[in-house]
Amino acid sequence: MRASLQLRRRAALADVMQLKFDFDSYNENNRHSSTLAPMDFDFNKDIDELSQPMTYPNEAPNEGADDDETEEDLVL
Repeated sequence: MRASLQLRRRAALADVMQLKFDFDSYNENNRHSSTLAPMDFDFNKDIDELSQPMTYPNEAPNEGADDDETEEDLVL
C-alpha cells in the first residue's frame, strides 16, 4: 500500500510541476508582457474544503440548542 501511495503522490507532483512549468512559461513568454498572479501550490485548504459534508440535514438546527457558545465562537 505504501508503494502505491508513493507512486500516486509522485504522479500528483509531476502534474503540479507541469502546471508550474506552464505557468512560468506563460509569464516569461507572453507577447503582451502580461503576467499571472503567483499560484499557491498548498492544497491543504482545498483538501479541507472538499472533506466537508456534501449533504445538509433535513432539519434546521435548533436555535439556542448550544447555549455554551460565546461571542468569540460566533465570529467568522
